Amino acid sequence: MNCHGDGDDAGGNPFTTHGQYEHDLLFDGNSGLMDIAGSGAQRGISAKRITVRGHVCSWFTANTKITDLALEDITLIARPTFDQAGTLTVNAGGSQVRGCTAKTLAVAPRPDRSTRPTTVSDCTFEPPAGAENAAHLSVGSADLRIDGGTLLNTGVELSAVRDQRITVTGGTRITGSNKAKVLLGRAGGALHLVPDALDSVLHTACVADGTRRSAIPEDGERVRTDGNLTL
Repeated sequence: MNCHGDGDDAGGNPFTTHGQYEHDLLFDGNSGLMDIAGSGAQRGISAKRITVRGHVCSWFTANTKITDLALEDITLIARPTFDQAGTLTVNAGGSQVRGCTAKTLAVAPRPDRSTRPTTVSDCTFEPPAGAENAAHLSVGSADLRIDGGTLLNTGVELSAVRDQRITVTGGTRITGSNKAKVLLGRAGGALHLVPDALDSVLHTACVADGTRRSAIPEDGERVRTDGNLTL
């Protein structure tokens, strides 16, 4: 707690675990690069129930076989001499990301050993300025929940490697553009927009390929669902 490391430009990691099945760890109020379970397959690349709160750094990676990671109030400040994308990387194995700020969020599709969904709540992510051709966020987890926050000039694409569900609630804003020109994407599946759960809907100029519409609100003063292409 309350420990601070420098050396980001040189690639030094003041906060790291090797992946030898570390578990039940808490990092609170620190600053500096963080790398969890990233010392190679020979060490196991596994960890579980690690909580990081109030951390500030320019690069954070936890993309190996990490189960039930909890991140709260993490701030990534991109540095031109290190990771210009200001990347926060987590595994899809039940990670809970709350109140975090970064330019780039990456979710790794490592084996999912968790029984809880991967959840992103009240976070803000924005690719580097001028990145109108930035890639969207590719997600391989079975259950992704985004609750509140803003995704600007990026998007979410479900990888379709398994049955998947994405739930977007709590005033979440996904806006801008990206390389694929798609903010939410997956081939097939179902589109379920519950009328009573939505204050307003703008769902236009979208392409649905093999998609079943299980719930769609009727057009009205605060709802537009016209101009879509169904294949």
